[in-house]
Order: sequence, then structure tokens, then C-alpha cells
Amino acid sequence: MSPQPVARVRKLMSTREAYEMELARLLREPAENVRRLREEKKPDLSQEEVASEAVLHRTEWGKVEQGKRNPSFSTMLVIAETLGVSLDDLAAGIDAPKERKPPPKTKKSGRSV
Repeated sequence: MSPQPVARVRKLMSTREAYEMELARLLREPAENVRRLREEKKPDLSQEEVASEAVLHRTEWGKVEQGKRNPSFSTMLVIAETLGVSLDDLAAGIDAPKERKPPPKTKKSGRSV
């Protein structure tokens, strides 16, 4: 059985599911860029050493690289400065999200507003 095209899969999902899939992508792709750039720019330093140089907690840096944390803008600025790269470098190859966070469900109907 061949996989369904992305467009077809998206139509089958609720807005919440599509948003959550896109959010996962938006965590994974910058994480891959941060790790790649760290390994290119600071090959002799461990993740913990680079985090220390950035004055970020080692677990914060680690969670960014693992795609488990949505870093703030200021954290991305610190990471870029520490690695000697631009925000453009950190965002390279990442498309803007198409999905927006769906509105909360109402208490009465359970449907989105």
C-alpha cells in the first residue's frame, strides 16, 4: 500500500491534527539546523560546553536540539550569536506554517468558535 499524498492526508485530518503535525515540524526543522550548525561551527565542543558558552542551561540547549522545546526569539538570538551565524541560518529551509492554532472549543457545544 503506497502512502497517501500529503494534501489528501491533510483533508482527512481535523484542524487540530493538522496544526499539531505542523507544530511538530516547526520544532524538528530548527532543531536539525541548530545541531548541524553547532557541529560545523564548534566541532570540538560538546553540546553542554556550547550551552555553557551561550550561558544557557544544558537541558535548554539539549531540548532545542531535540525538537522538544519551542525556543523563544531571545533564545534563538543567543544561539545564533554563540554559533556565529544569523537567524536566517537557523531558519534555513524552513517554510512558514500554513496552519494556525485552532480556536478553543466552546463549553456548551464542544465545537470550535
